[in-house]
Amino acid sequence: MANDCKLKDAIEAMFNAEKINETENRAVLHTALRNCTDTPVVLDGVDIMPEINGVLKQMKSFVRRCIMVRGKATPAKKSNTL
Repeated sequence: MANDCKLKDAIEAMFNAEKINETENRAVLHTALRNCTDTPVVLDGVDIMPEINGVLKQMKSFVRRCIMVRGKATPAKKSNTL
């Protein structure tokens, strides 16, 4: 069944940031959000990883501030898990 629906091709297209979201005519960037390496993810000729990493860094900072406000952590007792 996977061969019939060309699953392997679809996975490859997803990792290549091709526009496979037919409803919105855009790439699905799940892999970019989980890219913990320096591997570029190129969308329309532009490496989007610097922007993705910048937003992830902002999100991490926001979550840490929220946790500290709730009294579950202090600057001295840091957590790397969000």
